[in-house]
Amino acid sequence: MRRISFKPDIPFSREDANRYLPWVIGLMVCLAGLFLAASLSIHYSSQAAGRLNVNSFQIYVPYDHPEKIKLVQKVRDVLLANPMIDRVQQLRAADLGQLVAPWTGSTSITQELPLPEVLEASLSNQADRIKEVSAIKSQIQSIDSQIEVETYQQWVDQLMQFAGMLRLLAIILALLVIAGLVAIVVITSRTSLRLHFKTVKLLHHVGAQNDYIVRQFVTNGAWMTLRGAVPGAGVAAILYTLMAYASDVLASPLLPDIGITSVHVVLFVALPFLTACVAYFSIRMTVQSMIEHMH
Repeated sequence: MRRISFKPDIPFSREDANRYLPWVIGLMVCLAGLFLAASLSIHYSSQAAGRLNVNSFQIYVPYDHPEKIKLVQKVRDVLLANPMIDRVQQLRAADLGQLVAPWTGSTSITQELPLPEVLEASLSNQADRIKEVSAIKSQIQSIDSQIEVETYQQWVDQLMQFAGMLRLLAIILALLVIAGLVAIVVITSRTSLRLHFKTVKLLHHVGAQNDYIVRQFVTNGAWMTLRGAVPGAGVAAILYTLMAYASDVLASPLLPDIGITSVHVVLFVALPFLTACVAYFSIRMTVQSMIEHMH
């Protein structure tokens, strides 16, 4: 079977860049792929956090308060008297042990920890969460100023804000890496055109049009980019799969939940070709402009 290959009239194979630049391109595409995949995972994680039930809030009665039992009962009475409260539950020692177990490694250690009395309350769906929580907080703290009221929403809002900043940072880093990659390829093509200036002149003398010569440089640059980008995206996909597997196996609350979706697969497959396309048009504009200025 006949092998299809690109054999240009300009001897690009003699250039060192054709041998070493694909390695640099592969590394940069690998980094860009990891950044973009991370931004996708952060997006999905923040979406999941945004769907959390934020109608619940918790009340903490200090563990060292001399009238702790009476305070707990007074707080329960205040909550149960509110028609907007659907449910009130006091967390047992076993429940608190399960909450701190991922960090302490044992539920029995809660007997030695100075943990507060915790009540969890849920608002009805018809309740104005901000208004009701503010009113309940004022009522409870009028009983004792040491009692704390915590809502899930403030943590969710902070998480969403932080996740948005991380996602934006990951996208910016990926774009910077891709921009640097394209800049390297364009500079290499400009240098290549200067190296092969005599060959280009000779092609002009034998009747070659500018478009034909530009296609030589563009095809070589795009092919060189693709040769490095495909393995780079493959390595990025493998590394990200390993990170997702480690996240699933360890299942630690201190580690982010990294998952692989169909969008991640499309990203790793499309990234080399998108990078080659960007390089193609960038090189075309650059070389076209330089050749036109030769006349």
